[in-house]
This record gives sequence, C-alpha cells and structure tokens, in this order.
Amino acid sequence: MLEHLYASVLDAARFEDFATDLRVAMNGSLVALQSDEPTHRHHVQHHYAGSSIDVRPPDYANDASQNLYFVRGAAAFAAEGVIDGMHLFAPGELERTAFYDEILAPLGVHYSMGLCLHADASGNILALTISRDRHRQPFDSGALDLAKRLLPHVRNVLQLQQRLQQLESTASIMDRVSHGVWLLDAFGHVVRANPVAQALLAEHRGGIRQQGRMLAVIWRADGDVLANAVRAACTRFCARRSDFLLHDAAGRAWAACTVHPLQARAFDPWQSTDQAAALLLLHPLAASPATPGHILREVFGLTHAEAELAQLLVQHGSLAGCADKLGKSHETLRTQLKALFAKTETHHQADLIRRLVATVG
Repeated sequence: MLEHLYASVLDAARFEDFATDLRVAMNGSLVALQSDEPTHRHHVQHHYAGSSIDVRPPDYANDASQNLYFVRGAAAFAAEGVIDGMHLFAPGELERTAFYDEILAPLGVHYSMGLCLHADASGNILALTISRDRHRQPFDSGALDLAKRLLPHVRNVLQLQQRLQQLESTASIMDRVSHGVWLLDAFGHVVRANPVAQALLAEHRGGIRQQGRMLAVIWRADGDVLANAVRAACTRFCARRSDFLLHDAAGRAWAACTVHPLQARAFDPWQSTDQAAALLLLHPLAASPATPGHILREVFGLTHAEAELAQLLVQHGSLAGCADKLGKSHETLRTQLKALFAKTETHHQADLIRRLVATVG
C-alpha cells in the first residue's frame, strides 16, 4: 500500500492504486477526497477506488448540502487527525437527516471514517474519507488503528506533491524573468539557474563565474560581500535581504545584485540537502557610464528624483542641506525620503547614508 502511495508523488495516477488498496484493507465501499470550509458545505473533490457512482453537484441552497460530519466534528477532526463519523451522532440520528437521505444514501454511504490531511487557521480542511455501505459492519478499533498509522504517510505525500508543484512553478517563473536568477542552498551551492543567468556565465566577461557548484566573483573585493549576503539570507530566524554591486575585472561597477532569503517550508526535513535557501538576482548595468545616480537607480529601483536626493544626502548629511539645492518643499523631500527608506530597507537617515556610501563608494 505504501509503495503505491509514495509512487504517487511522481505519478499521480498511482494514488488510484493506493485508494484501491485502502478500500480493500478497510473493507470499504468508497474512498473520496473532500474539502470543508467554515460554512461546512458538501465538497467532494474526487471519488477513488473504481466507484461507478456519479457525483452530482450539491444543492447549495438546501441545508442538506451541509456536510454534517464536519458540522459536528470539524474541530475534533483537525485536532485528532482521524475520526470515526459514527461517534459524532446518537444511534439512528444521522439516518433521520436530509443530509443522509439526499447526499449519503444515494452514494451508498452508511459509515464513514476520515483522515485529516490538512487544516488551516481559517477553518479549511482537506480530508480523505473511507466509507462503508449499510451491508457492512461499523469500523472497529483495528480499522481506526490502521488509519492512524497511515495518516502521517498520506500527509507527507501531500506535502511532497505540493512542494514539487511549487518548484515547478518557481522554475517556470524563473525562466521568464529578464534578470539572471540563481537559487542557492544554505552553503551557497547553485541549485538552479535560469537561462539569463546561464548566458551571463557563458559570456566570460562579466563579474561572476561558476566554479563547481559555487558562484565566484571576478573582482576580489566582491568575494566577501557575496559570501556575507548569502550567509545573511540563510540565517535562521533573522534572514535578511542584501543589495550590492558586482564589479568586472577592471573594478568597474558591472551589475546590481540582490540576495533574498527564501521562506523555509514546514516539511523541509523531507527535502534533499540542496534545498533552496536564497534567491540571487543579478541585473547587469547599462553600457553607459555607471554614475552614482545610475548605480543607485539600478540597485534600489529609485526614480531619478529619489536618486538625486540620495546623492545630495551623502554630500550634505541632512535633509535641510538638500532643500536649498533642489528647490523643493520640505514636504516633498520628506515624501521622497520615506520612499528611500522603504527601497533601501533602512529606518534612519544615518543608516540610509551608510548604505548609500557602501553602495556607490
């Protein structure tokens, strides 16, 4: 059973085989994937295990379309992970409801057990349910024990499938970005590079190259800057972004570079050691001379006016000293200063000036 389950990570069709194994092992008549949200409407996403019963769309205007299993047991289900629906109702109580007559009985569902695959803070639940018809006995302690032992495996497979989908989506996005993009692990090893990044490496005339699995810089002084940026992005609990310049062999500013931390996943222990921990974005500067204003616009995404103010702040050290030079109102300069704080991720003028000086020299 577990062989089919874990094979479904790479081949979704194998989950159908697992569902068949599960139905047989649990002496069930139907296996289904269902979802629930705070209104507890009846949502069947898929029926497995060769069910020949058509799933008709529920009548959402009718209270019978509320899934009474979730109405009664959603909180306990999310907390315990596995629940036997028979324990939620007094004997004969469920059979006297419209939900049973209009939803369950046509599907041949008389007893149900659920495995909670995921529950979020908003009350949304994803569940795998196994049902028995009225010709079978209720679920016993052996069936409950089997469900509890299977639950962590099914959850792991779901998380792995989601992680693969995220990686595929990330790869697709990376390939469409016009900047060079590298995914790096916590040691700075390259996990993936997009086509633009590969082209930049192939040019052999910029400020970066790859040695084995590591990125290396051409201008020696950039080595510590890059290493510190990757280390800062991968620091647990206090990861931070870094913006800096890379230089060519002659020491000229060549590209604006940003290293972003990537949020850790709850199921990282299942991932391989080359789990991406940081995203490196590289944008070569235009061929025109790299003036301080041009560099600041490229590195931080500043407007021309913001870059002009930034340069004057470095020269004069205060906003008051810039006002006469620019001929702008204090309120206008305050607004531009707030934009500088946001784009450089600083909070005080002294920190801002230090960062600007470190960027343009």
